[in-house]
Amino acid sequence: MTQTLTPPAIPDRLKTCLFFEMDGNIPCSWSFFARNMDERYRDTCMNSIVRGGGNSMIFLLSNGDPGAPVNFFEEEWGGHLDVAQVNVLLSWTRKVWALGGAMIPCLFCDETDSAHIRNAWDDHDRAIGALVTLLRPYVPAFCIGLESSEYFNRDQHDRLANIIRHYAPDRYVVTHLQKLPAGGMPALDGILYEHSWHPGQGDDHSPAEVVEETRRVARDWGKLIWPVEYNTNVRGSMIREQSRALISAGFGCGGPIT
Repeated sequence: MTQTLTPPAIPDRLKTCLFFEMDGNIPCSWSFFARNMDERYRDTCMNSIVRGGGNSMIFLLSNGDPGAPVNFFEEEWGGHLDVAQVNVLLSWTRKVWALGGAMIPCLFCDETDSAHIRNAWDDHDRAIGALVTLLRPYVPAFCIGLESSEYFNRDQHDRLANIIRHYAPDRYVVTHLQKLPAGGMPALDGILYEHSWHPGQGDDHSPAEVVEETRRVARDWGKLIWPVEYNTNVRGSMIREQSRALISAGFGCGGPIT
């Protein structure tokens, strides 16, 4: 008898934090599955999110960063799947799904060194198909790219969204960005939104300002908006005030609330 998996629901008001404290540094969840990051790194990241009241996490499926390489193929993007790396990926996504949390995988990264991966169009159907098929039972959404408007235009976003929906028609398709490309983004369900200022200057912006920009963007863009990047100072009180204000206003948040 074939077991049918229940599609994971998106927790009400998604709460995450891209940044966390570890050994006096502030790394990020984007590199959660980097090949040179161990289980201590992943445990510290996840525990930080949970301790801050979070119920979700955003992570990369590829990048071009030699300091924190993320690659689930034995060769380059679209080659043979690396079974050992895939097992780590599935172990965490299954565990979080079973606990009622949401893991949000992001296909592409904005680093200059990632250009050869993003431009490998002949390999995208195979690579995206393999990863989306593996993850679909355990994740509620797929994100096209980190700061994706910097390297994909509207038509390219649509093309990638169609590939994802072919393999996961029952999942949300979103992307992470600060500014829409020309023509908007009609094919996407939602945006993982970065506020208009540099997140390193997040303490300079009030909770009311964070909420007002989110409301304006949600109204003007006509999309589900999940603000995930407005402050990197996870040691401070302001990011918590901003996050609580976003939750109170009916949005998700990208920082600890406790």
